[in-house]
Amino acid sequence: MRQMRRARCQGLLVLVLAAMTFCSPASSQSAIDLNCGLEPGPRRAVSEVIDGDTLRLDDGKVIRLVGALAPRGRDAVGRINTSGHVPYSSWPPALAARAALLKLVGGQSVALAFAGRRVDRYDRVLAHLFVSEGTNTVWVQGRMLDTGHARAYALPDSDSCLAELVTREAAARKAGAGLWAHAAYQIRPADRPTELALFVNTFQLVRGQIAHARRSRRLTIVDLASSEGRPAGNDGRLRGAFRIVWTHTLARRAGLPRATDLIGRTVLVRGWITARRGPEITLIAAGDLAIDD
Repeated sequence: MRQMRRARCQGLLVLVLAAMTFCSPASSQSAIDLNCGLEPGPRRAVSEVIDGDTLRLDDGKVIRLVGALAPRGRDAVGRINTSGHVPYSSWPPALAARAALLKLVGGQSVALAFAGRRVDRYDRVLAHLFVSEGTNTVWVQGRMLDTGHARAYALPDSDSCLAELVTREAAARKAGAGLWAHAAYQIRPADRPTELALFVNTFQLVRGQIAHARRSRRLTIVDLASSEGRPAGNDGRLRGAFRIVWTHTLARRAGLPRATDLIGRTVLVRGWITARRGPEITLIAAGDLAIDD
């Protein structure tokens, strides 16, 4: 009987200690703590780290760290090879990001969490990951942003936690951590659209002053001031200038300011550069645009 009481006490002590560890403020940065609408998912083991933002689980599923964009060889414009980008194996920021992710989650158990889209066009699972580090729980995307091994980005219908990621990115950028010490990841000036055209199909941060705004039936389009002397159209448009574009649907959903209220303001925009009449970025989420003056 005495042994049974002792066993019960020991079991109770284990449960109490486990509860203390789980509930300790210092131990948690869970999906709930982030307060950005994440739905907790299963726990799985990491079997392979593919690159700085992609890994494989023990069930064979490939996970994409949604919201955290690690460096790629195609970021190295100016060092183009015949395939269109620098090989992954020779691009130091990409190798450093993979090493950082491998150190954090390689061979570890991770908890998944979801919001919005769950699968991308390559059938990779879009998830936020959490891993134990001693008595703490680490948000993997947050750590990759903190250490400067990734940039914050949004996908359509998958922009949860972007505001928190942008805040962490700004701190890492200010400290010159990781990729932010590399010239390929500098903030690009918007007033040189010819230079920006070299970066089509790459993810960039661009800063400039809004000079003109207009609306079409579906889109809002703003031109940023250019130092290249391009003539304006009859309606005030700056031909060939760098542009920012967003849909009226996004403006209503995300509460974007009226474009005319932004004229003369300096903004910082993030996204993939495309080219139509000139280089441009199309906003996916409100967090892609920040007033920066």
